[in-house]
Amino acid sequence: MRWQWVVMSALITLLAVSAATAQTTDQPAMGGSAGSKPAPQVHAVHPISVVINGAQQAYDTPPMIVQDRVMVPLRGVFESLGATVIWYPATQTVNAVASGNKAITLTVGSREATVDGRAVSLEVPAMLQQDRVYVPLRFVCAATGYDVTWEGADRRIAIATPGGTTLAKAPICAVRPTPVALAPMEPAPSPAPIAQVPEPAFSAPSVPLACGPACLPVQPSCGTACLPVQPTCGCG
Repeated sequence: MRWQWVVMSALITLLAVSAATAQTTDQPAMGGSAGSKPAPQVHAVHPISVVINGAQQAYDTPPMIVQDRVMVPLRGVFESLGATVIWYPATQTVNAVASGNKAITLTVGSREATVDGRAVSLEVPAMLQQDRVYVPLRFVCAATGYDVTWEGADRRIAIATPGGTTLAKAPICAVRPTPVALAPMEPAPSPAPIAQVPEPAFSAPSVPLACGPACLPVQPSCGTACLPVQPTCGCG
């Protein structure tokens, strides 16, 4: 009986070792799970830079791209352009006064702002990100009148005073006149022919032969109905 107990103990030990070896073999490598794909590598995205009249700007919250639209921190950009910005947290409304005393008002979540009493549409609503109000880049030039370009290849925003620093690209807010197709001019109608008015017939008063050509018929009391004008002309 003793040898049977020894054999049974050996078998139990062998099974325990086999189970432990199998568990170690099936355990996934650290940081993953069985059958899982390796985690994709995350590459750092080059931040968007802002240049105003050739000078590099720095903000505590950088511009970003949302819904394929470049969004910029309103306070940072507007104050760099000399504007005064006031934030009303109770209504989440921003009031700003830009150069030329332009009054600007917008509310977070709205797609419409007011510039000098004129409604201006936003491509995407103003939003709060990292405790900062962000607006579409195009709104900067619409509200301030500055020339603004987006250089996508270099991820750079260039802002310049109108007529000042030459930008590498055409401003995104440049207003170009729409050509107007002129209708062909119709030829002027020919003037109506002028009606020929016949001249009134003129009949000379009859003068008696005795009075000669220099007598005028002015007094009916004159026997010959003529007034002697020349001494040679008589009445009678």
